[in-house]
Amino acid sequence: GHGGFSSKYKRSTSSLLPSTCDILATHEPPKNILDRCLSGEKAGSSSLRTAVENMKGLPPKLWVCGHIHEGRGAVRTTFGTQRDTRETLIVNASNANPGRANHLVYGPIVVDVSSKDEITDGSKKPIAQEKRTFRAQKREKQEGEQELLLAIDLGLRCGASLFDDTGKLLRYEQLRFADEEDLHKRAPELIDSWRNDINAENSIDSNGLEIKNILSYLAVEGGGHLFDAWESSLDSEDKKDIQLVSVRPEEWRSHLLTPKERASSRSCKEAARLIARQVVSDFGLMGDHKGRFKTDAA
Repeated sequence: GHGGFSSKYKRSTSSLLPSTCDILATHEPPKNILDRCLSGEKAGSSSLRTAVENMKGLPPKLWVCGHIHEGRGAVRTTFGTQRDTRETLIVNASNANPGRANHLVYGPIVVDVSSKDEITDGSKKPIAQEKRTFRAQKREKQEGEQELLLAIDLGLRCGASLFDDTGKLLRYEQLRFADEEDLHKRAPELIDSWRNDINAENSIDSNGLEIKNILSYLAVEGGGHLFDAWESSLDSEDKKDIQLVSVRPEEWRSHLLTPKERASSRSCKEAARLIARQVVSDFGLMGDHKGRFKTDAA
């Protein structure tokens, strides 16, 4: 393999690459491929892409990169070369949060390179062509609209709550998913169901005009492979304007819990249940919570 390098050394990029290879690993992605930043700019390396396109032999079967966290995903493409070409699988394996990275939200990507003719994931199935585009700009709120935030506590047993843009709690409940496949299937269905239910209530503003509720934010506490299910639930065209927000447990605990309450997992859960009960009482439209408050819902 070749050592890591930055494409700012443009004049030496081509000399650092071999004439041909099966696997190429670089820090930056190629220009215009899995390289769209939070700002919307495509910040991949033009010199790296040119160097691969100008390889004397065949381009790599697999190109692994990172750097642009918003570009995480995989896509197949063909690079023009001076000789024959072949399809290249490009994998952006970034696993940190979008924007200014300060924590991990994804697990590792596994690629099986044991096959002579086909590069696959760990399940031996060909890696699907996938490219998720981070939504860099939020849709502008229109007159007569009310923005909603759907908050999810990540897990197969999880809590979900829906807030409007004044801070009112519209709905909350505990959810259970049989397994990860069930979560991937039901996550987009849940978003559609809750969004449709709230609009079916025909909210009226102070001027007597009907309010259209728009789901603008999906806030998910936690990371890892289960996070992917909620991220992919926004892939459809009708959800393209929903902003995905990742929240670490440590973040909200540092703001809402005392050092004593953060001392153990048990004390954190007890405090969370108490705070949740107060949120329902102070901001909920459904009256006080009755009975024991389950931790996942809290």
